[in-house]
Amino acid sequence: MSNPSLNNNAVSRLASQSGAVGRLAQDSGGFAAVVAAFESKDANAFRWVLDRLEMLPYCELICEWVRIKLCVLRCVELCGPPREKAQVPNLQQFAHAVVQLSSNEKLLRRVVDAISCGDGSEYRAALDELKLVDFCHLRRPVPSEVAVPPAPTSRAGSLPTQTTK
Repeated sequence: MSNPSLNNNAVSRLASQSGAVGRLAQDSGGFAAVVAAFESKDANAFRWVLDRLEMLPYCELICEWVRIKLCVLRCVELCGPPREKAQVPNLQQFAHAVVQLSSNEKLLRRVVDAISCGDGSEYRAALDELKLVDFCHLRRPVPSEVAVPPAPTSRAGSLPTQTTK
């Protein structure tokens, strides 16, 4: 059974996020600077660019969007496009795979290094050694190491109001 209140909140958040990202995308230089700041884990630069574009109140929404989209792009870069009609492992199988991978420190380091370097062949080779290739597209999202705190006027789940100067 769905929860209408939760669904409305999700719809509102997605609409707010789309509006903020759409507005940011209108400035290609600003968009590129935000992505570059995120990728270099520079929270101050990330916030500075958004502040210059008068978009700092949307910081949390934009950060979340960039994190998720970069994760999807990195996944395709490392694993290639998902196979058509691929059998998707269930959550319990995925949990077992994570335990298996994390219990082998040498292979875990190889996987982390391969992800960091964008080395798909090394990433897949490490997963192949553990017989976890079916989990290639199910890796953990890119952590938001940018650690961008929400703007002071922001409230989680709602579109922040912009203050006028």
